[in-house]
Amino acid sequence: MKRLLALIVVLLISTLLFSKGELIHETQHFRIIYSEDTKSIANNIIEIAEEEYDRLKAFFGEDPNINIPIYIDDEVKSFNAYLSTYPSNHILYYSAWVFPSIFNGSDTVRYILRHELTHTFCNTMKGLSAKITTLFGDSYNFPFYLHFLDFITEGIAVYTESMDGKGRLNDPVYKAPLIQARLENIKLNYLDAAGSRDSYPVGTLSYLFGGAFLEWVSDKYGEEKLSAFIVDISKNIISFPQNAYSKHFSSRLYDDWKAFLADIDVPQDILEPRIKDSSKYYSDMVASNDEVFAIDSYSSEIIKIDSNKAKKLFSYPYDSYSKIDTKDDKFLISYTSSELCYTALYNNKGKELKRFNGYYEGHFINDDIALIKYDDGYTYLDIVGKDTINLGYSVLVNNLFSYNDKLGFLFEDQEGQAIAIVDDAIKLYRVPKQIKIDTINSNNDILSFSYAKEGELVKYGEIDINNKKLYLSDTNINGGIYNPVRVKDEIYFISKFFSSSAVSYISIEDISLKEEYELTEEAYLTADKKEVSG
Repeated sequence: MKRLLALIVVLLISTLLFSKGELIHETQHFRIIYSEDTKSIANNIIEIAEEEYDRLKAFFGEDPNINIPIYIDDEVKSFNAYLSTYPSNHILYYSAWVFPSIFNGSDTVRYILRHELTHTFCNTMKGLSAKITTLFGDSYNFPFYLHFLDFITEGIAVYTESMDGKGRLNDPVYKAPLIQARLENIKLNYLDAAGSRDSYPVGTLSYLFGGAFLEWVSDKYGEEKLSAFIVDISKNIISFPQNAYSKHFSSRLYDDWKAFLADIDVPQDILEPRIKDSSKYYSDMVASNDEVFAIDSYSSEIIKIDSNKAKKLFSYPYDSYSKIDTKDDKFLISYTSSELCYTALYNNKGKELKRFNGYYEGHFINDDIALIKYDDGYTYLDIVGKDTINLGYSVLVNNLFSYNDKLGFLFEDQEGQAIAIVDDAIKLYRVPKQIKIDTINSNNDILSFSYAKEGELVKYGEIDINNKKLYLSDTNINGGIYNPVRVKDEIYFISKFFSSSAVSYISIEDISLKEEYELTEEAYLTADKKEVSG
């Protein structure tokens, strides 16, 4: 049902956009339609579109010789894109920059575009069906719809987006559920990886398992054979995936799928978490004055986690991705969906006191409220009633926290991740590139974070800003350690199993913080400051 509703939304927006574009830029293969509000993203796409076309033409060994519109829209609160064939072939590029589906610093626009261009190539390669449909308008391949299993359709696009060492297949946090599935001995058939899954932590199985499987195929047989297989099932009406797979790789798809799953390494010596509550789908957690609160985005509930149980405090109106912060019996809840993006201030009874529209995350800092928003690819940090700081183009800022009465946040650009502290100037403390921080929290000036390395579960770490040190635990916990907060000698966190989540805890004595890294300090030059209006 969710996929059907999403399709309806895409079709409606497609229809509207065909009459909306104010500005047009044409290249050899693209007609880019945008407005003044999306000009920065449009210029980025204009710069790279033909380069990405040539990149995929070389990968597939095919040139569909298309001329396709790209409509750039900022109404949908997402940073993503979709290939649509209604009323004719075009790419919808949503540029609101809220939680980008793929983040790679200033290359984010590139890899989202490459993902959708991969679908476009597969849909328009000049096979028999494409030639027939050209008689009636735009060409598209029946085999693309008839033959492609979802895990291949999305898997090949995730594979191509990741070819340059970036993209989702190079994100160890994204790939951690593969290890969790193997750890739980989940017997997942490739047909099971065909669509969406509503439970944490997997999300959409076809992207994760499909991309990882095709990466395994490429490593085993070579990229040329992989691309020839995709071309075959894209163009040829009678070339079904199972038969085509045997023809190109001299092996059965079923057998290689089992071998792929068996090749996923599982760490040894895994500890079991102490589970506080597993009745909800927890998505974020925060601590204030040693009290722990969590949020269940599915049921839209704020939960207080005490020594004995999980207690519901109140519900809020919407059920989509949400983040939480709290101070002095007040709560900031940040809500994002395809229609809305705002941060709201609530009291502890669930009464909304104030709403900040357009901001996807908020945080209490001393007597102020800090907020983050995106606008046409630029990131803005607002201190309500005081300053707005333009942090620049194509940078990702999230996980706001307090440290020594200063505002901090997790920062990411093309150079990688950093811990940012806002003082008279903004200082960045660069994180080693082999480490991917997922979330970071602060409680009584202890900075706790979750991280992953390639081929590992998500683990725990702590940061000492004063001494520029980062400490990593090498302890593996079943379900991983997500959104951790340290309260005295205990670490509270969200466990993400294959089909469920839980609030769990573990003693700091059970966590070995053996690995130590230096943080490299640098000053960050932002755009000019300006006063906040209103």
